[in-house]
Amino acid sequence: MPHPKDLNPFDSLTFIMKVEEDGPDSMPPEELASGVQHMIDSGLCWQLQGYWGRLATSLIESGDCHR
Repeated sequence: MPHPKDLNPFDSLTFIMKVEEDGPDSMPPEELASGVQHMIDSGLCWQLQGYWGRLATSLIESGDCHR
């Protein structure tokens, strides 16, 4: 899987499916934060189910991501 910062829309779907199927602890924290940051930047995390908004908010509050 490409690094999350280099995700295109199809790769974003792969990232989303991996997190939803295996859980956020299934990948290194920096990879998770990078993928979620990409989703924050694109606005995608705010358009999906509430889980993604809560995950993004949690990573923002912890300082791993930013708005």
